[in-house]
Amino acid sequence: MRSGGFCVGNGYGRLYPRSREQLRNLGLPAIARLCIGCWRESLAPSFDTVGVLAPSADVLAKVGLILLSGAPLSASKPATIHLIREAFALADADVQEALSEPMRRLRETFGGALRESSLQELVADDAGGSFATWADTFCVIQWAEIKSCLGAWIANARPEFGPEIAASFQLVNEVDRRRVAEALQRLEQYFRSFLEFLGPDDLLCIPTTPVLAPRKGDPPGRRSSGSGYYPRTLGLTSIAGIGRLPQVSLPIADADGVPVGLSLLARHGQDLFLLQVAKNIDRETSLH
Repeated sequence: MRSGGFCVGNGYGRLYPRSREQLRNLGLPAIARLCIGCWRESLAPSFDTVGVLAPSADVLAKVGLILLSGAPLSASKPATIHLIREAFALADADVQEALSEPMRRLRETFGGALRESSLQELVADDAGGSFATWADTFCVIQWAEIKSCLGAWIANARPEFGPEIAASFQLVNEVDRRRVAEALQRLEQYFRSFLEFLGPDDLLCIPTTPVLAPRKGDPPGRRSSGSGYYPRTLGLTSIAGIGRLPQVSLPIADADGVPVGLSLLARHGQDLFLLQVAKNIDRETSLH
């Protein structure tokens, strides 16, 4: 996709780079204020969003201003950047090592604004410290909504899916809809906790994914739970969707040629502030 293009995504942070070229064209603000009703079919309304792909943070910010019909913000720095302890602990050793130098630069740039925080304490829920809870909450809601939105069409049209997509829709068919109410209750609880905890100039900071992207031709098995590639990755990428937070993934490092990203998330509705901060970081620290 060319710079400045935009797309509909689901799960906010589910899109991330698998090559150096893609890495330099990735930005994912979860632009919650945009209406995506013009698209013909919804996938999962609770998580459907618009993503922006751009070759630089400056282009990303310009496109965001157009889509959000906003005025440029003056240069500003975050009041607090909360480094989510559980998220960095979840990351594999090679991801942690790749992020060590960019994190050092962030500390030099923002100093005392960086603070380690616990996701469990942030959402005021003992289960919130486990990313299995986040992934499970996301999947139950997403799969139930996909079934509601597309189930009848799939049953009638009987489209031919590739093996990966077919496996995904099989998981959709297996969801226990009796669990949806509890999952929605947890989503709203976590959203309200973020809204109360984060100030207008605060950010969360997490690795974009806890593991390296799989090599071409060697796809990981699709499982909805456990310690595999998809459950662990979804545990992190579901935070923005559940919390309704705008998210930008910064291209900052690689491990043996495989890209590694760092994500910043802002308070609900603070998309423009997040884009401005990403632009400042891109300029001041030359992370990419």
